[in-house]
Amino acid sequence: MKQPTDSKTFCILPWIHVNGSVGGGYRPCCNSESYFDFKDDNNSIKQAFESNSMDEIRQFMQQEKEHPACEVCYSRERNNGLSFRHTYTVDKFKEFVDPNADEKIKYLDLRFDNTCNLACRMCDPSSSNQLYSSIEWYRQEDKPLPEHWKGFTNYKQKDQTQISANRKDYVIELLPDIEVLKVTGGEPFISKDFLEVLDHAIENDYAKNIRLLITTNGTKFVKAVLQRLKHFKGVDMNVSVDGTSHVYDYVRYPFTWNKWNDRFLEFLNFADENEMYKNKYFRIRTSTVVTMYNWLNCPELYTHLKSYTEQFPWLIDKNYIPRIDFNLNLRPKDSEMSAKWLPNNILDKGLELWQHTDCRQYKEFEKYVVNAKKLSSDDKNLYREKIKYTTTTLDKQRKQTFAVLDSEIVKWLK
Repeated sequence: MKQPTDSKTFCILPWIHVNGSVGGGYRPCCNSESYFDFKDDNNSIKQAFESNSMDEIRQFMQQEKEHPACEVCYSRERNNGLSFRHTYTVDKFKEFVDPNADEKIKYLDLRFDNTCNLACRMCDPSSSNQLYSSIEWYRQEDKPLPEHWKGFTNYKQKDQTQISANRKDYVIELLPDIEVLKVTGGEPFISKDFLEVLDHAIENDYAKNIRLLITTNGTKFVKAVLQRLKHFKGVDMNVSVDGTSHVYDYVRYPFTWNKWNDRFLEFLNFADENEMYKNKYFRIRTSTVVTMYNWLNCPELYTHLKSYTEQFPWLIDKNYIPRIDFNLNLRPKDSEMSAKWLPNNILDKGLELWQHTDCRQYKEFEKYVVNAKKLSSDDKNLYREKIKYTTTTLDKQRKQTFAVLDSEIVKWLK
């Protein structure tokens, strides 16, 4: 089926890609809220890509119709917003757009499992198996789950060994044709099956044709991992970090800021020594989830991250800075950890701290504060009680204390 590149509803992804979730489900892309009615226990990635479900989406696009599975993009466009569909087609994967090309898998976006070494406060069990012990603690103490975990009331830890092993075999089958491999987690670099995929690609000389897109917490930038990276056509590393000093230690339990900083520097030194920055497909960026815990610490984090350019000037030369991203869209949408529930004086203080930086997202923060101030005082008081409960109970379970946070946040929580 040829790509209908002139169609008003065309997206490149159905012709080159299918997404695999950590639970074994398939969907057209990671942004879609619609999963197909089959999983990877009986269907390989190749079979999912060639399925009637994917063909139906392609046919809709050929007919200039909007498929329901792609509603997240079409709805954004109807509201005059920029959609993922647009970004993928005209920018990120424009090299694959070809009206004479049939469908063929070239890009994979998947998670092998939810195995992780961190239990970040704003995360959930689907992305970190380390959080299951916290959920079990609430059950044993007969306490309600924190607001942002309410959807996991009946959650049970699953053995994902077979799912991950299946996925490894499915990916290895496709390596000869894959040009872009995106992997998130969990933490990819502690996934045995993911590391075996990398080794197979290297040993069979496929790596030279594959660009890696990896989202990582940055704690596993050790020699054995880094040595693998230099074999690939390109490396795009998205490194998560949510604060400095005590804020990092508090949020990204049980790792520490000092250890993270050391590991990140190991990666930068490795890239420098091997001149990876000369590769046009090489990219480093950091991502921070903004919460009420780090609202007043984020400007300091930005300043620290930018300071790496003093030792590694190529970060500026290649325009990776300001590829320091702050995500204000915390999920779930009404998470009690959202910074929008903070009182106006703390919101203003955060904005004032941002004014002393050159962060490209300042206007975004400004708009965020304006909208946060429109929230009712009743809602803010309600969510203040919810975050107090989440904070104090998790502190008890983890033997931590919120007293390490900014004094303004501490005073508000008390």
